[in-house]
Amino acid sequence: MVRTPGYLVVIWLFAVLLSGVSLDAVLDPSVPGDLTGPAAALAFPLLAAGWSLRLSVTITDEYVVVRNFFRSHRLPRDLVTEVVPVNYDGFWTRGARTRFLTSVRFSAADRHVTAYCLLARPSTARATAVRLRAALGLPAGSSGTDRPAQHRAS
Repeated sequence: MVRTPGYLVVIWLFAVLLSGVSLDAVLDPSVPGDLTGPAAALAFPLLAAGWSLRLSVTITDEYVVVRNFFRSHRLPRDLVTEVVPVNYDGFWTRGARTRFLTSVRFSAADRHVTAYCLLARPSTARATAVRLRAALGLPAGSSGTDRPAQHRAS
């Protein structure tokens, strides 16, 4: 199982922040009435934090299983041809690419699957891609393939 701390840190900080705000509403004696709303608001970030514990990439004898936050992918291990770091363009950046955060992309036959669960700094994503390539028995990438594509001004 391969994990990077990036996504877990973001989710857990988010959970702590929202839990603190919700807990303040639950414990505030000046708020009269039913506490169902604040209690539900407290439960959501805690559930999200718990759900984040499943985020990982697992390599089995037959498959590469990528468990992102909302979706999981299962790629046949023998069809994976490339593992490269890519600029992150997921939920936290609203689909916009950023060069400050990276993740890892798997290419298998005609499918490309980005492991958003491996959110990390560029250097960590490169090291993770190298470890995953070694675990899959793929050849080591050249320095050109280990660097995520940079933004170009239009």
